[in-house]
Order: sequence, then C-alpha cells, then structure tokens
Amino acid sequence: MKILYHHRTRSKDGQYVHIEEMIHALRDLGHEVIIVAPPGSESEDFGSDAGMVAWLKRHIPKFIYELMELAYSFVAYRQLAAAVKKHQPDCLYERYNLFLPAGIWIKRRFGLPMLLEVNAPIFEERARYDGLALKGLARWSQAYAWRNAD
Repeated sequence: MKILYHHRTRSKDGQYVHIEEMIHALRDLGHEVIIVAPPGSESEDFGSDAGMVAWLKRHIPKFIYELMELAYSFVAYRQLAAAVKKHQPDCLYERYNLFLPAGIWIKRRFGLPMLLEVNAPIFEERARYDGLALKGLARWSQAYAWRNAD
C-alpha cells in the first residue's frame, strides 16, 4: 500500500521519535510511505525546539500564533495536493494536531481514505496547560478533524 504520511511536528523530541517509529513500522510491513512535513524538520538535531517556530510561540500573542497554525493548513494543503498528484497514494495517514484541517480537505478533494492518529485531546491539553486564545476555533478544528476522518 502507498501511504501519504502527514504531520506538522517541527521539533525533534519524543513526538519525532514516535513519528519515526510509526514510519519505520509501516515500511517494515512493506508499505511505501511518502512523508509531507514542515520544511526543515528532517535537518534539525535531536532535542531541538523547532527554532523559529518555538521562538514565535514564546514571543507573539497566542491568538496570532494560533492563526498562524491555521494558516499553515493552506501551505500543508498545497504540499499534500502535490504529493497526491505525484504519488497517487492509497490513503492518507495524518498525525492529529490542533488548527490543522488540511488532511480533511485533501481527503474530500481526492476521495482518499484517511486515518487520523490521535495521541491526545490536544484542545483540552492546550486549554489546560498552555492556554488558548481562540477556544471556539480550536474546539471546532478538533471536532472537524475527529468527525471527518475515516
């Protein structure tokens, strides 16, 4: 099976280890995995905090950062659409993240089955620990992804 694997994780930490292990496991099972991820995520050293992204998260107002997260979906959508056209995958596998509807848009546009990997209810986690400025938008984005994935 040809799997289009999408994530928005930029840091090289425990999340990255999980992503790498999932990709290795899928490949070990004989699947071809095409990865669409933020630029530069492969070149970071292990333990890095995502550089400019981490700096922005610490220094700009939360609502602006959250809008930037949502805006990244348009970038991701273009990357995913190009990958679908080039590779003709059998399915889309997306690691869930808040403010990231791009995978659902691709699923709908191209009729791809979509597996959504959910490791935590990120809306609840971020609202409790980091705080969210755009709670309504965040709640919508989580529900939208969870309800529309296959």
